[in-house]
Amino acid sequence: MTWQQTHSRWQALKDIEAAVATDPLAPLPWTDAYADLFGDRAGLVAYLRYRWLLRLAEPAVDDVHREHRARTLARVGLAALDLQEARRAVA
Repeated sequence: MTWQQTHSRWQALKDIEAAVATDPLAPLPWTDAYADLFGDRAGLVAYLRYRWLLRLAEPAVDDVHREHRARTLARVGLAALDLQEARRAVA
């Protein structure tokens, strides 16, 4: 992966996490550019789930507020992914 691809992937994750934090009940955002970065929606979901599970498993840090925000986003994100999976199962 090139530096530009890495930068694009991190920016996409930042944008996606902001969207999830704003409205966790909305479908995950998806663009053609995300397909280049994650392959498909399942790849994005798998990456987000992995990222958020790692965040919850991280040891405590000195910045309690940053840690709380990161863990809250991870919990909300994981719940949003579970909700979307449940919606697909019912559809």
